[in-house]
This record gives sequence, C-alpha cells and structure tokens, in this order.
Amino acid sequence: ADDGTTGRELWITDGTAAGTQLVKDINPTGDSFPDQYVVLDDGRVLFAAKDGTNGKELWITDGTEAGTQLVKDIYAGEFSGSPLGLTALGDGRFVFQANDGTTGRELWVTDGTADGTQLVKDIRPGGSDSSPSHFTALDDGRLLFRAYNGTDGTELWITDGTAAGTQLLKDIHPGESSSHPRSFATLGDGRVVFDAFNEASGVELWVSDGTAAGTTLLKDINPTGNSTGSTRTFGTLGDGRLVFSADDGTNGSELWVTDGTTDGTQLVKDINATGSGGPDSYGTLDDGRVVFTADDGVNGYQLWITDGTTDGTQLLKVINPAGNAFPGNATALGDGRFVFRADDGTTGRELWVTDGTADGTVFLKDINPASGSLPSYLTGGATLPPTVAFTEDGGAVDIAPAGTLSDADSTQLARLTITLTNAPDGAAESLSVDVDAL
Repeated sequence: ADDGTTGRELWITDGTAAGTQLVKDINPTGDSFPDQYVVLDDGRVLFAAKDGTNGKELWITDGTEAGTQLVKDIYAGEFSGSPLGLTALGDGRFVFQANDGTTGRELWVTDGTADGTQLVKDIRPGGSDSSPSHFTALDDGRLLFRAYNGTDGTELWITDGTAAGTQLLKDIHPGESSSHPRSFATLGDGRVVFDAFNEASGVELWVSDGTAAGTTLLKDINPTGNSTGSTRTFGTLGDGRLVFSADDGTNGSELWVTDGTTDGTQLVKDINATGSGGPDSYGTLDDGRVVFTADDGVNGYQLWITDGTTDGTQLLKVINPAGNAFPGNATALGDGRFVFRADDGTTGRELWVTDGTADGTVFLKDINPASGSLPSYLTGGATLPPTVAFTEDGGAVDIAPAGTLSDADSTQLARLTITLTNAPDGAAESLSVDVDAL
C-alpha cells in the first residue's frame, strides 16, 4: 500500500484499523513494490521487493520490521533478479524463475534462506532465457511447468527442485517448434490436464501423470481446428471432474466436462443454440456444484450453475433483465456461499452473494452509488472469518451482516436469531432471544 509518504511498501493487517500498520519502508527513496507473496511452513512470507540498491529481489518477513530482510541478491548490484511464479514443492521449498545476470531467466529454488536459494538448472545454456512458468503441482512433490531449452521449443518439463530431477518431460510438438502448454489444472488424482499444440490436432486438451508415456492427448475436441482459441479456465466439481469451455467446431464455445479420460470428456450442454455460450469464471460450492457465467443467446451473460450433467446445468438467476450482468470474480466465503461482482443494470458492477439457489442469490451493497465500484482481488477461505476482504474505489469495506436494532424494529420483530459460523470447520451456532428482553 501507499500512504502518500513512504511510497508503495509492505503493510500488515489483522482486519482492524489499529492492527493495520506499515511493516517496513523497504525502499526509503521510493517504492519497493512488494508482490509474489507465498507462505512458508513456519508462517513467514516470501515475496519480491526492491530496496533501491539491489533491484527487485527475494525477501522474507515475519510481519515485523526486524524480521523483514533480503533473502538473496540474485542479480548482484542494482539490477533485478525479478523472482516470479513462486510455487510450493510440498517439502518447504519453492521453485520460481529468476535472472542472475549470467544464465538468463532460469529455474531457481528457495527454502527461505540465502544458502538454500540456488539455481536449479540452466535449462537454456549460454545466458539466454528458458523462462520457466506455469508451475503446477503433481501429488508426488514434483511440478510440471513449461520452458524453452533453445532446441525443442517451449515444451512440457518436470522438476523435483534438483538439477537431476529437472527434465524435458515430453516434446509435444516435435522439433524446434513449440507446443506452448498452458491452462494447467489438477484432476485431484495425481494427474494434470492442460492445453497444448501440435500439427496433428491443433490446440487441444492433454493430460499428464508426470511420465512421458502418461502424457497424452486427452481428446481432439475439434477435429477440424482448435478446440480453444484463448487461454482456457477450469472449474472443479466436487467429484474431481473439471468443467471448462471448448469449441468442437459445431456448437461454438460451450460447457464441457472431463474426468481425465477420452470417454469422460464430453459436451455438457449447448447453452447457446445459436452461437457460443462462452462459459467462464467458475466457483465451486460446498455441495460440489459449480457456478459460472454464460450467455444463452436470450438473457445475455448471467449466473449459471452445473453439476456436470445436462439436466443439472441451469440458468441460476437473471441478474440484469435488460442485458449482460457479467458475473465474475467468484470467491468462496468459507460458509458454503460465494461472493462475486455483477451488474444488475441499475447499480453498475457491485458485490453479490449466492448460495447456489435463485432466492439465495442477492445483491449485497451499492458501494459506489455514482457508478459501479468494480470490487476485485476478492480473497476468502478457511483462514478468514465468514467475510471477504477486497479492494474497490472507496477503500476497504466490511460486509459482515452487522447492524443495530432500533425501537422501531422492535414493533416489527418478536424474536431475533443470530447465527455465528466458524469458518475453519464450518460449525454454526445460533442464539435466539426475545426482542423485548434485549
């Protein structure tokens, strides 16, 4: 955050005004631009920042000024190592890409110490970049990623955080050309699905179990072209299957489902019979169903819900009767509900909530009455109370259902019931009292 004095620096909050404080002015002469946050097993946080002397490098913090320190000056001097994509290996270490000024942008690993922050492998020797990215965890402590070694194009690689364990997994588009694997998503059984290109099938859906033999084309969804023309997004059903958008060349971009097998990769529903439904922005409810946005060709982009079957895929609510609601940024509250932003045609893009029912899909608050507040960077989960934190034009807002009863309310209300939900375990307790006794 930027307080107008120190520049954009590292802050900490416990959700109260008093507990929201500057941690450290890392760059006394300007902005440190902290980002790339990941949490170590001991609760400390790794991040990238620039101190005005060493460029943008790897830092660590325990939330105190004294405990906020440079881990390693990867690119010595004023230049930036620019660590990106820190991803957990599962053993307390993180891999990422960085530039040490000699090998180019290559694969690095860190355990949060200077000695434990090392180049893993110079994948593309000679000072040029291999640009490893799209790190995605298998369930055995290894990561899939994509990189360019200068010979095989940008292809699928695997690493366990060691040089010997970092290898080209499969040259999907043989030769110097690239398959550009992307849009990785885990199935939950140790396998990962992703998009990749080769001459035979175009851009299609692939699956990998971390072995060359187990890395195969999952299904040629569009035999006459590419099943996707842009980066694909996935939603996870409660049984481990994934829903996603794909274009089979006949129905347009519609809702598909996969269980990681060819036969189990199928069109769920042709939502827009005259064009593309364009399903996107998925969020998984506690009952395993997925909410998403789509356009049926009649109502515009509204909120939909699916259980992965044709009959179980339905328009949930027409939020904007006059046009597109564009629901998006769906984020779990931790109590079975999702918050998201949408445009009802009157208030602009504001905050909404859904429990997966039409009646339970309601407008929360007109944060910016003059225009849409565009709430974004929504963050929620079991580590937070049953509220969400987010940013919008007016600053932080508490959307917890709190308020004060007036005397006028007592004439309308005989009993008041308050339900408190414990976000980590989902347990709920209710207190019911006579209003006259308050």
